[in-house]
Amino acid sequence: WMREVGKYAGENVGNIKTFIVGNKLDQAGSRKIKKEDVQAWVKTRDFCGYYEVSAKEQNGYIDLLTDVVKTAIP
Repeated sequence: WMREVGKYAGENVGNIKTFIVGNKLDQAGSRKIKKEDVQAWVKTRDFCGYYEVSAKEQNGYIDLLTDVVKTAIP
């Protein structure tokens, strides 16, 4: 996905804010990658944040969308 963003963003690629979202939070017991590992990976790439959400249980979206809006509207 990041290659695709870079491909179409061109010279504006440095202005793109990236949020990493893990879905299926309701199935956290069967996760393949530790949350701490993802958080460390996100920090090394200077992304805006990491969020875990669940469509099934409708969790996590408020924090994600609030931070997206705060980032988009300075």
